[in-house]
Amino acid sequence: MTQAAASTPLATLIVCLQSAGVDWDGENIADLLWLVSHIDAPVAQSRTEPDDDGNDSRTTETMASGPLPPASPRRNRNLTLSAPSSRDDQTQQDTPIQRGIPFQTPTAPALRKTLALGRSLRPLMRKVESYTQQILDEDATAEQTAERQFCMTVTKPARERWLELVLVIEDSASSFLWRDPIRDFQQVLERQGAFRTISTWYLQSASAGAIKLYAKRPIGNGSSRPRAPRELIDISGRRLILMISDCISPAWQTGTLQAEYLSLWANHSPVAIVHMLPERLWCRTVLSAGLRTTFSGRCPGVPNSRLINHLPLTWEDDGEPGLKLPVITLEPSSMVQWAKMLAGFGDSQAVGIWFDPHWQSQPQAPASPLPDDTNQAQYL
Repeated sequence: MTQAAASTPLATLIVCLQSAGVDWDGENIADLLWLVSHIDAPVAQSRTEPDDDGNDSRTTETMASGPLPPASPRRNRNLTLSAPSSRDDQTQQDTPIQRGIPFQTPTAPALRKTLALGRSLRPLMRKVESYTQQILDEDATAEQTAERQFCMTVTKPARERWLELVLVIEDSASSFLWRDPIRDFQQVLERQGAFRTISTWYLQSASAGAIKLYAKRPIGNGSSRPRAPRELIDISGRRLILMISDCISPAWQTGTLQAEYLSLWANHSPVAIVHMLPERLWCRTVLSAGLRTTFSGRCPGVPNSRLINHLPLTWEDDGEPGLKLPVITLEPSSMVQWAKMLAGFGDSQAVGIWFDPHWQSQPQAPASPLPDDTNQAQYL
């Protein structure tokens, strides 16, 4: 390094850094100089010493050992907008744009009050003796072994969850509106652990009212084989069928779904409709063809055909059963009333629709058009 180069401020800075044990390369030193140029210079601090008369008249030298660069004016606390200077524009042009790493953030939940919705299923979290699984009865085994003087094992039925759940999701022209709330509802059912097993079936409704039932979501190439509705019948009576629908598809309007599927299931198992629309909009669906009523059960888990129908006083009951369908929404208050009724809690009643035995012979009015997507999104 020549003598002329050593006398420059940059060389002096490098020598000072090296003497302080800081061995930086040129890039780090350049970053340091850039940072210093963007930091406001500190205001010179001074202290006064009283004179002999007790008056503060003398000012000592500032704490800085050398000449300080001119201090920038203090920033006003009241921020004002001003046009950027040419220096700032040049700095922004010279500085390369640092692009971040894209990442996905979770969307807002489609269901409100998921915790309360899960707690509403607690009346169904009872345990009963298993029909198939056996466990060792330790007390009875020890007693029999002591009496007979040889080891004799005694078993007893294992305790398991009361019900197994079958979700039947209707795949119709309007089902794409409910994909997110249905997915969240499935997660609530799985996390709550109220059921022994949970299986999902799909019911595909065509425009002409034809119905096909699948054990898994059907795909376009036709590889899935339709199943018979009798496959969901469980003779043990410990299977619950929940059908998720908005009740406006052609299968509802023609009556095929009620006559060939729901009536069959309701004679052997407890069945309920999980309606995707609020109760105030049920009158604009096919449920308007039935009579709004309430149901109760004499014992836990009875099939729909054995539910007690609390008809209005103005309606004459001719003794024929008809089709009894408890209808619930994705609200905790509706869910807990139905769960208590299904579990046989006292005089608990659940809201539902009763289809008269002769409702199929009556002309069916087409379902009214639903509110637009904006109103449906507000409900969700």
